[in-house]
Amino acid sequence: MKTKRLLSFIFAMIMLATFLSAFSFTFAETYTGTCGDNVNWSLDTNTGALYIAGSGPMYNYEFVKPFGSPWRSENLNKNKIKTVTIAKGVTSIGDYAFYGCSLTKVTIPNSVKSIGVSAFQDCSNLADVAIPNSVTSIGEDAFGACESLTKVVVPDSVTELGSWVFSWCPNLKSITIGNGVRIIKEYAIYQCDSLTDVTIGNSVTYISNDSFSCCSRLKSITIPDGVMGMAPYAFAWCTGLESIVIPDSVTLISRYAFCDCENLSDVYYTGSEERWRAIEIGRENDPLLRAAIHYNYVPKPPIDPAKTFRDISKKAWYYDAVSYAVNHGLFAGANGKFDPDGDMTRGMFVSVLARMAGAATNNKVATKFTDVKKGQWYTGAVKWASENGIVSGSNGKFMPNDPITREQICTLIVSYAKFMKITLTPNAKAVTFKDAKNISKWAKSAVSACQKAGLIAGSNGNFDPKDKATRAAVAQILMQFDMNFGD
Repeated sequence: MKTKRLLSFIFAMIMLATFLSAFSFTFAETYTGTCGDNVNWSLDTNTGALYIAGSGPMYNYEFVKPFGSPWRSENLNKNKIKTVTIAKGVTSIGDYAFYGCSLTKVTIPNSVKSIGVSAFQDCSNLADVAIPNSVTSIGEDAFGACESLTKVVVPDSVTELGSWVFSWCPNLKSITIGNGVRIIKEYAIYQCDSLTDVTIGNSVTYISNDSFSCCSRLKSITIPDGVMGMAPYAFAWCTGLESIVIPDSVTLISRYAFCDCENLSDVYYTGSEERWRAIEIGRENDPLLRAAIHYNYVPKPPIDPAKTFRDISKKAWYYDAVSYAVNHGLFAGANGKFDPDGDMTRGMFVSVLARMAGAATNNKVATKFTDVKKGQWYTGAVKWASENGIVSGSNGKFMPNDPITREQICTLIVSYAKFMKITLTPNAKAVTFKDAKNISKWAKSAVSACQKAGLIAGSNGNFDPKDKATRAAVAQILMQFDMNFGD
């Protein structure tokens, strides 16, 4: 009898072990502590969510390996943190608070007034940050080496911007420095290799040494009126720089300010030739001196789509894309409207591609397509695209007034990239859409290339290849293309 009971117990244990082995359990563990006199923190290690709440400033920390802030203690790991939410009431983010953490998202309330030294430095997965207009100072190296950061808007409330603050951000493409900053400090935006779009606020009076040096893809920049001087190496080794607007308030361009800017061809100066000759220009600025100087230049103010078009709101998800498209001359509206939800036609799309390429088009020429006649607003663009292998049409027709579909956009983008000798480098994980079977055979490789290049994404796992594309959606795609892969 005892033997039977023992065997039954052993059998039951074996069955239980087998059952349990089929499942894996994740036990959440929450750590808590203080990070300010009246500020507390809690970290859920299962979700990676760090929550900080209270009133007043956070503590400042030091860069001490292997620890620092309490959520980087020996019991925890900086890689456990995925999101950070700071509650309203907290007034500062301490020095080195999140240094080297793997967070992907941070929520900063409008009670925060300062962001400390190296607060987010080396947060390599942080792709986006919204700095509220309550912030007045951002410390040295606060966002340095944030490798995934692509866009930054420094609000007008910020008056103090530290040195090295956005340096070594290789994927930073766009930065706006608000109207409160007076001095762009040394190495502030140093070696941001992807930077193409820079807006400098109108309160800046001085650009310090190496502020923008080694930004190799920066093609043009406007120095605002009021800037009086540029320090050594301010724009050195910006090898892609072709044009610059310099105001007549500038009295000093220090040595090496434009060192090795060998593609600089045009300087648009807002003053007279006499005032230009009075500027103290230091040695080793040969690229600047060789460029064509256009005197008495009157800069065009940037277009604000929300003010220009009555159907565009600054709160719309596509506002930045529409602003980019309009200010870069890719799109235009009509009768005070942009029509963001309207269909993008095939003729419109090809015309935009021609503008992106800087192609000279002639609408008075004939094309090979029976439905594209001389004199139409899209005729020259269609002919250009056809002659360069970007479009081919079907049965002798181009169908310029048909709405362009999502899969057609991908095909034309890939053909355009090939013509322009642009490599669509993968920067997103490959995805298999649930409706992949609905993608036309001739479009499959192009859709895959655009998805991996980060130009398109699906919705709820679907790509909807035959759906029409709106003007707003196309503006978003082309902004991403131009910023990521444009010259």
